[in-house]
Amino acid sequence: MIPHLCGNVRQWIGFTVGGLPDVRDREAEFREAPGISADDLRRLLNETMSQAVAILSTLDAARLGETVWTQDGPLSVLEVVYQVVGHFQQHTGQIVFATKLATGKDLQLYRPRKA
Repeated sequence: MIPHLCGNVRQWIGFTVGGLPDVRDREAEFREAPGISADDLRRLLNETMSQAVAILSTLDAARLGETVWTQDGPLSVLEVVYQVVGHFQQHTGQIVFATKLATGKDLQLYRPRKA
């Protein structure tokens, strides 16, 4: 799932918003990658998100309403950002749910404040 999330972020933010080359191979994101370690996955995620943050942190506010062409057709830059956030959120929920099912444990991702 992490290669898929990274591919999505690189395409939608890196390419569509940041003007970087579109190097996404969506089909490869879903193939088994034997031998890929948790450290490699963390590194891939950290590098991808650092790149996206760098692009978005230098984005001029006037560009948020700019129309860009995406794989889904024309969208504003702000809609692109929302798409990426929603996609990430959806798959994160799937990962958390599957992990809870597989382990039978509360992952303690939410801890209410003590009054």
